[in-house]
Amino acid sequence: MPRVDSSHARYRSVVIIDGAGNYLQLPSLTTTQRDALSAVNGMLVYNSTTAQIESYAAGSWVAIGAGGLATHAALKTGVHGAGSNYLSYFPAADALVNRTTWLATPQQILSSGTPTGAGEWTTLDATAETGALTKFLILRLRIIGAGDSGDSGSNTLRVRPYLGSTAACLRVHLSSAQPNWAEANDVGIVEVNTVQAFDYESVEATGAAVTFEIYILGYIE
Repeated sequence: MPRVDSSHARYRSVVIIDGAGNYLQLPSLTTTQRDALSAVNGMLVYNSTTAQIESYAAGSWVAIGAGGLATHAALKTGVHGAGSNYLSYFPAADALVNRTTWLATPQQILSSGTPTGAGEWTTLDATAETGALTKFLILRLRIIGAGDSGDSGSNTLRVRPYLGSTAACLRVHLSSAQPNWAEANDVGIVEVNTVQAFDYESVEATGAAVTFEIYILGYIE
């Protein structure tokens, strides 16, 4: 079985073993020992100080694995996934513009059978479901008829920025005279600008019995 195990004056060299115990063992160095090397691009070592495998590339040491690659400037440009639920965008090295986070489970922040009434806005606090730097929320609006959707008019649910304009609010409506248990859904984005709150208005059609629901699907920082 081939084996390479030459000694160095200061630290162990590469060990390669095949057979039942296949493995490749890299040189194990402390950070001080690593920095004393006359490093060239392509070198690999195990840093015993940080407990990470590192490579020398483009003139610097870079950690490999356990999230280490994310600190490399070349990998912090463009759009990258990080984890299963969010996506980051870096237009230049280390210049994070935004990160979109998708919640593992949509969080219901409203379920009400009592409408606010036209022109009456109620504030919902999204602090528990978002990050401190949140600028936009990704919401699902839902109206579901608890039997009858009404005789006339329309069931509407609107969302606007906290104390903001209604000119560009997110809206979903369920027309009256729909079959029992009909529902309407919409998904959109509402601006929150770090206040982590937004307003909603719900209006029920004449003779209707509906439930208004709002879910937070994610947020953008």
